[in-house]
Amino acid sequence: MKIFSEEQAPQGSAIWHKLRLGIPTASMFSKIITPKTGKLSASADEYAYQLIAEKLLQRPAQDLSGLEHIERGNELEAKAIKAYEFEKEVIVQRVGFITNDEGTIGCSPDALVGDEGLAEFKCPTEHVHIRYIIEGIDEKYRPQYQGQLWLSERRWNDLYSYNPLFNRVICRIERDEAYINLMRSAVKEFNLMKDEFEQKVLAQGYFEQPKPVYDIAEKELQPDREFIGSTNYVN
Repeated sequence: MKIFSEEQAPQGSAIWHKLRLGIPTASMFSKIITPKTGKLSASADEYAYQLIAEKLLQRPAQDLSGLEHIERGNELEAKAIKAYEFEKEVIVQRVGFITNDEGTIGCSPDALVGDEGLAEFKCPTEHVHIRYIIEGIDEKYRPQYQGQLWLSERRWNDLYSYNPLFNRVICRIERDEAYINLMRSAVKEFNLMKDEFEQKVLAQGYFEQPKPVYDIAEKELQPDREFIGSTNYVN
């Protein structure tokens, strides 16, 4: 296990993105495994393609979905942390990124708590917070939180939902070794599949060096160039 502190790799920074580039992370484990069974998910292929593109292009995938909620969470997270520390009588340690020794899998828990715990802070809208009050934290987050416990080698993960208009919701997730073993196998299978896909892409000669792409109109002027697909061709 390798831990990069908040000072070394602030979440959202350039170095944080570089550490994550092209590797599966716990926040996306639900695209690799099914939350209930821990088996390989039907969406694993698409996630593998995304990670391959990130690695080959050396930039993270652009995804602005939920941007408003992210901004809201950033504004309230500091208050949520202070409320949690006061309620639990602890001081948390912010963390940047955690990987396995090989750097092939990673996670970004919000904070370390003592020697055995993690804390994950949510600042949802009112109706989502009410759902958490009634139903607890959604089962769909199970791969993420168990993945964080797996990679951080910790025993429990406190999920803390904060909304200034309501009482807090806290749910402690204990480490589930049986589920983590299923997850370990599924992620290993996923990485093998991803590597196989990447080799297939590289075998086609892409990304060895930049090649100019020409519009189909150029074909009549330069007929000696080789077509790729139906609309573009390259040297």
